[in-house]
Amino acid sequence: MSSRVKGPAGEVLSGIYSAAAEALASTCTVASVDRPDVAVMGMRISTTVLAPCTTGTFRALAGLRARQSGQLIWNVDVVDDDGTPCATSVVTVAVRERPAR
Repeated sequence: MSSRVKGPAGEVLSGIYSAAAEALASTCTVASVDRPDVAVMGMRISTTVLAPCTTGTFRALAGLRARQSGQLIWNVDVVDDDGTPCATSVVTVAVRERPAR
């Protein structure tokens, strides 16, 4: 892990987990919806750090929790190289019709 994503104690900053979760959930929503006439944007995120992640790499894994009118809700789990859970997030992604041009 790069020092650019770590705090003074050498642990990955919690905001990095949140940013990764939002990016992954938004990307998964775009792929899931697959419509050029809609806009996809992060609407709400709640991230909990479970254990410090200090070396190696981490992986974020997303699973669809719910599909509702105008939004998709994702669970995103971050694990380290050993599979140890580092963080978990619930991400709500809005899906809105684009205005006519």
